[in-house]
Amino acid sequence: MPNDRNEKIFKLRDKGLSYNRIAVLLGITRNVVAGVIHRDNRPALVPALPPRPGRKLELRGKKIGRLSVIVERGISRNDGGVLWECRCECGEVVIVRATNLRCGQTQSCGCLQRERVGEANRRRFRQARFGAVT
Repeated sequence: MPNDRNEKIFKLRDKGLSYNRIAVLLGITRNVVAGVIHRDNRPALVPALPPRPGRKLELRGKKIGRLSVIVERGISRNDGGVLWECRCECGEVVIVRATNLRCGQTQSCGCLQRERVGEANRRRFRQARFGAVT
């Protein structure tokens, strides 16, 4: 019986129904539906969202923070946003959402954050060990 139920859950999910809707149709809880889907880990057959309407900025070749935009990598399955492949000054390649590049949310592969945290820790250590330098 559970295998029959699991197959029904996957068929309904592949039709694009939400976990809540599947639970109501099969008379089970949403948590059971989520557990079956996450435990089995099958990829969804629901296609990715189409790109959002509006103007699309050409970012190829631009430098944003430490990132150089290389090529468009497609559309995000979550929200339909455009994804770009970028190379950081440190050599790391990352895929970033266009909105994060445009607003300055993403400026590096993470190396900038690591450097800032390291410098803050060194500064705090010097102040703790030698006293505040004025």
